[in-house]
Amino acid sequence: MRIKSELLWGESIRDKSKVYDLLQAGKLPFGYYLLLCTGTGDLEFVPAKMQSNRYYISDNYVVFGVAFGKKEAYSMIADILTKIYADHTYESVHAYAREVLGTEPC
Repeated sequence: MRIKSELLWGESIRDKSKVYDLLQAGKLPFGYYLLLCTGTGDLEFVPAKMQSNRYYISDNYVVFGVAFGKKEAYSMIADILTKIYADHTYESVHAYAREVLGTEPC
């Protein structure tokens, strides 16, 4: 699993550098969720504890967002999808990530 240097952050996360360091070390505590982009361009939200799962360890997954709690994770996804499909502000998740992060998510 690769981790982008610039991430989308949930609103409740205040100490981003500490959380980023824990993420790099694979030691995020219970309650955090990761927004992943797969090699095929699909999005997934998984609990941070899945980071050590053999399935997600491969380089096919890129972390480009972190949320605290399932409610914030769903809210983050809902905001992204609203901007893409309802507001038509962006044409795709990739266009959204390019605008917000400055790079491709995957």
